[in-house]
Amino acid sequence: SAPKSAKLAAGALYRWARQNVTFEKDPEGVELLRHPSDLLRSALGVARAFGDCDDLAMLGCTVLAVWGFRPVLITVSRGPAPSKFQHVFFGIRMGEGLTRRDILPLDPQEKTPVGQWPDRIGRTRFWSVTVTPV
Repeated sequence: SAPKSAKLAAGALYRWARQNVTFEKDPEGVELLRHPSDLLRSALGVARAFGDCDDLAMLGCTVLAVWGFRPVLITVSRGPAPSKFQHVFFGIRMGEGLTRRDILPLDPQEKTPVGQWPDRIGRTRFWSVTVTPV
């Protein structure tokens, strides 16, 4: 089980993301990546921020790293193309490995409760994240 501080931080970040970031697909055939600081600036401004799963995952990893946690990007396949990754979300690395047992997952875009893995996922890959201050 995850330590209470990680669960509290994860819950706060999850709720904030659900309230302040609206899912918006990238234009067809284009992969846009919004810098976490740009997404955060938009979310803290007058209007809500807009981004897709990779934008939210990068922001989530950045916030978790600043808070002193070990963030992880999680890519998953779904549907008819199990060899392709179609979704990305983030989590807190709680153990020493990079397996489901070691990760506290957060997927606010899919509204999956904190600490639970999304349904309908196939191939999964975990990516350790290091955030370098600018």
